[in-house]
Order: sequence, then structure tokens, then C-alpha cells
Amino acid sequence: MNLKLVSQEKSTAVVDFVLQQTEVASEIDHTLGHLSLNTNVKGFRKGKAPLNLVKSQLKEGILETETLEHVISHAISDAIKELKLKVIANPSLLKSDTPVDKDWSFTLSFPLYPEIKLSKYQEEIKAKVAKETPKDEDAKLKLVFDTIIDGSQCEIPQALIDEEVNRSLGRLISQAEALNLSITDYLKS
Repeated sequence: MNLKLVSQEKSTAVVDFVLQQTEVASEIDHTLGHLSLNTNVKGFRKGKAPLNLVKSQLKEGILETETLEHVISHAISDAIKELKLKVIANPSLLKSDTPVDKDWSFTLSFPLYPEIKLSKYQEEIKAKVAKETPKDEDAKLKLVFDTIIDGSQCEIPQALIDEEVNRSLGRLISQAEALNLSITDYLKS
């Protein structure tokens, strides 16, 4: 499997993968072997049917989907090792091209730990404390924190933001259901 880092910005790495046709055939055979263990074929004990009969019993697209899932799990670990990615959440599939009897290609987006860039906060804190002269320790501490926060930069991956929004929506729906209210009525109240 070949992999190539396409971009790495805003705490997100985009990686292209290409799986050669011979590798695709090998992975399909491997997946078919796993699927055969749980497929019932009339006249054969479970897991003992010939692979060509098992393949004919499968619903259309199941073999390709299962193979792609298997390949993607290997691709994720390969990318993390080779590119030394510091992944913070599950990667997402941006696009895939899995034609029959050809090379497969797909692109994954990896949300990475954000890099925090701090300004010269020590100098800024000294200047602000001297200029504003806080009245007590709490005010001084607030001034210090505000100075650090104002002078720092951090780019959060969009996947992390989307995940938090979905989690919040899930909690909202659960709360509404617990109160036997529709979402509309819950929001009105």
C-alpha cells in the first residue's frame, strides 16, 4: 500500500492511499475467508463451504465494503506509524475509488492534536501588571490568565468540533425524551 501526505494544516492531516490490484485481490480473498466462517451455504457446514459458493451467497457490495473496512484499518495504523501523526480522534473517509479489477484509492482525514502557540507572555504579563496594578491576588491571577489566553493561538480540528456538536445534540434529544417532550416543545420551554 502506498500512502502520501497531501496536506497538514489546521490540525488536520489529509492522506491519499493507493492499493495495487494484486494487493486488492489478496485482501478480497482474505476478507472472503473471514466472511465464509459466518455464512450459511445449503449442503455445507458453517465455515466449510467453497469460497466461490460463499461469494455467490453474499449480498452485492458486502465483500467490497468489508474489504475496504479491513484495508482502511491497516491504512490508518500505517499512516500513523510512517508519518508519525498524533491523532486525537477517529479519521474520516473523504473519498474512495474501489473499482473491480483495478487499483483502489482512497483519502482519509486525520484530526491531530492541536499545536498551541504562545506569545512572549512573560513580558506581556509583567507589562500589564505594572500598568494596571491589580488590587488583589484574584485580580492579578485573572490578568495573568487573560494575557496568556489572548496571546496564544490554537487551531482545533473541525472533526473534533463536529463530534462535540453531535454529542451535545444527542444529550439534548435524550433530555427531551426523558421529559416525554418533542424537540420542538423542549426548545420552546
